[in-house]
Amino acid sequence: LGVNFTKRKAWNEVVAILISSILFVGLHARYEYLSSFICLFLFSFVVGYARLSSNSLCLPIALHAFSIAVGVGFSLLLI
Repeated sequence: LGVNFTKRKAWNEVVAILISSILFVGLHARYEYLSSFICLFLFSFVVGYARLSSNSLCLPIALHAFSIAVGVGFSLLLI
């Protein structure tokens, strides 16, 4: 997945994020609802764009940690 970012001079940056997002969603194929795939794709695209725009992994890691915290928070509300 990181290869798409290392060759971004030859590729359009948006295409690299799209391909990485599609691969990410494909690797998380255990979900059965289309809405889950759409949310995963959008999240992956946002994280990819954050990586590209910040030129660092700190922002994508923070976004991922925040999404996990939100998920845990919602699951605790359901208990």
